[in-house]
Amino acid sequence: MFTLSRNTMKDRILKLAENVTDQQKNDINSAPFISLCLDESIDITESARLAVFARYCVGNIIKEELIAITSLLTTTKGTDICTAVRNSLAEKEIDLKRIVSVTTDGAPNMVGKKNGFISLFKTDVGHSILECHCIIHQQALCAKSGLTSLDNVITLVTKIVNLLSSQALNKRKFDALLDEVNSVYNGLIMYNSVRWLSRGNVHQRFVDFLEEIRLFLQNESKIEQYPQVMDIMWLLKLMFFTDICQHFNELNIKLQGSNKTVIVMMDLIRAFEAKLYVFRNDIITKNYKYFPNLKQHIKDLDAQEKRNEEKVIDDLISIMDSLIKEFSAIFSQFKEFSETFKFIMYPDVISFDKLNLSQFDWLEIEELEMQLIDFQSSSIWIPKFIETRKKLELIEA
Repeated sequence: MFTLSRNTMKDRILKLAENVTDQQKNDINSAPFISLCLDESIDITESARLAVFARYCVGNIIKEELIAITSLLTTTKGTDICTAVRNSLAEKEIDLKRIVSVTTDGAPNMVGKKNGFISLFKTDVGHSILECHCIIHQQALCAKSGLTSLDNVITLVTKIVNLLSSQALNKRKFDALLDEVNSVYNGLIMYNSVRWLSRGNVHQRFVDFLEEIRLFLQNESKIEQYPQVMDIMWLLKLMFFTDICQHFNELNIKLQGSNKTVIVMMDLIRAFEAKLYVFRNDIITKNYKYFPNLKQHIKDLDAQEKRNEEKVIDDLISIMDSLIKEFSAIFSQFKEFSETFKFIMYPDVISFDKLNLSQFDWLEIEELEMQLIDFQSSSIWIPKFIETRKKLELIEA
């Protein structure tokens, strides 16, 4: 066995990195079309970073690759992002004319009509592109917008969590109390403002510790500052918020991961929209089958306290109506292209009249209608479409 010098190891690592970069460059440049996804955010050092991802086909394989992470040194305007993306693609020798779609977080600097990145980038590309707002971002936005009437619940929970977790003395006292009562958990979860849906986990732990939190506030003579933790109406809304956030978290997890196509993601969104109606009916009928925290809390109420249930139900139904409305409005763009997206998996059955090709006229598809008739009438091609569909289903699985 030979020991390699550090210089030899360094050279070897550099050559491997260069080889990986060259492979990625060759794969991207062999793809007929490319889709981009951009994510601009602030890192822990308060620096603005822009990540550029690409999805493309290499033979029969769909690849998703991070092709660049670049720093935005001064401002994060649409012009800055456009310049950074243009330079990153130039380094990979990517032909801009092969870009068919771009997904962003929907921020004004990305989608502004005049100086947004999309508008500027279209000029560089030289043809129309399908611009998409990230489905996961939209799902989180729906939850945030639809639950604004519960901001008072969110604010108070955050304030109490900060009181018990961010102040060293209070944290030690609360940890000692948890040890004394043999708690399963060792502390509360801090709220992360970047990930709005993290509130679901924060509130679930808060609910699990509700008795301990009340006891701590009483011991520290602070219960009068937070009377809501003893208020039935407020607690009912807390339980509802905790339960509905768990449903949103489950959807969010399903939407994450690689090899997710827009078809499957929109199927998940449509399914969740239908579930919202079920959740609404569950509240109306007072079964609370899908709201375990709310159900348990109501079960523990005495007869006099249960009178508050009637008062809060109308508010909860109104919140569910707001969520349903938000989902219907925010995902309207994807619904507009739903039949077009399905064409990827069902070219043998989708009618040409149902296709929205407004963003693809630059592809010279004048003969597509006639070609589609030939394909859909061919005993040779139909089995091939079915076989391809099975392969796509395996990818999604």
